[in-house]
Amino acid sequence: MLAPTMQSYAPAGIHVQAPAKVNLYLRVLGTRPDGFHEIRSVAMAVGLFDDVRLTGAPQGQLRLSCRESGLPCDDRNLVIRAARALAEEAGVRAGVDIELHKRVPVAAGLGGGSSDAAATLRGLNQLWGTRLGDAELVRIGAAIGSDVPLFFVLPAARMAGRGENVQRADLRWSGWVLLIFGERPVATAEVYQRWEPTGDGSTDAREREVVQAPDARAVMAASFNDLEPAVFRVCPEVRTLHERVSSRLDRRVRVSGAGSTLFTLFDDRETAGQAVARLSRMGLSTALVGGPSKAMTNL
Repeated sequence: MLAPTMQSYAPAGIHVQAPAKVNLYLRVLGTRPDGFHEIRSVAMAVGLFDDVRLTGAPQGQLRLSCRESGLPCDDRNLVIRAARALAEEAGVRAGVDIELHKRVPVAAGLGGGSSDAAATLRGLNQLWGTRLGDAELVRIGAAIGSDVPLFFVLPAARMAGRGENVQRADLRWSGWVLLIFGERPVATAEVYQRWEPTGDGSTDAREREVVQAPDARAVMAASFNDLEPAVFRVCPEVRTLHERVSSRLDRRVRVSGAGSTLFTLFDDRETAGQAVARLSRMGLSTALVGGPSKAMTNL
């Protein structure tokens, strides 16, 4: 079943919200014969969203507009690739104008591009009346990007393979997520190139602990990211940021995915707000957003 999503209809077309994600658990098991990496992960939606607006256009016209500086609006963008893939799969000749409003930082480990692609597939399935089923949309998404299928099984999911094999995860916890943004993007491909095996290719009990943990500190205690050292090697500024934030908050902080964003969790908004205030006095860029259940109430 597709994850619930906000798809509002208006004379101008369809509006879909695309949530960010954080990886609570991410283990890299090795390099696959196809060049990708075999992973195991638990990821969840958080309440930071891009907006995707879809409007019908003349036959064959697939056009993307976005005000984000440096973001390509051609076939290098997963949104255009998603629209083209759906049109080819369903034999659609209609066109679409897509307006993308970015709030999720690019190359930050938050899955913004993959979420935008998933939102585009969901919205165009409605706009074009292609009526493809859940499994078909997930299959199309997996061919576009490894993380795209994740956004069809939120609020939380277990990921396997190169990330395209997803199953719903029933997290016990859902509170508040504090995101701390790095100053520059980090390329996922470069992080994987700098990843070094630890010698332990097996998954461990921490994945189950993350899913079953009852409170924020327990989730963070069980959290794990195999790519964290590689992110620090690629971008030493993230290591410095991690050290500063961990020391100031006196709590565990993690890198999300292969990006430059750090996160930590809180059970109550008041305590989280105090942490935001401390980091703001340090001049850091942050966002306090809802965890998975809170995020999904907006979808």
